[in-house]
Amino acid sequence: MILNAALYFYTVSYGTSLADSQNITLVHEEMHIVTNLDDIGLANLLQIGVGAPPGMSQAQIAAADSVSIASWLAAGCPQPGGNH
Repeated sequence: MILNAALYFYTVSYGTSLADSQNITLVHEEMHIVTNLDDIGLANLLQIGVGAPPGMSQAQIAAADSVSIASWLAAGCPQPGGNH
């Protein structure tokens, strides 16, 4: 697994602390390794993907799905549809 050191060690991207952000990043990347899916595939598996909105490129969809995955992890992995 390769992580961007500047972002991983110094930037809070998700969660409320650097430790939260680091944990979310590690779990997010580990989920890719375990499932062998990219962001779009993983977000679709988790039923949290943005789909394919008209006018969005694959790169934009992948970026949006990556944010969806990280946000889902930061929220405590709620079930799709809001059911806990």
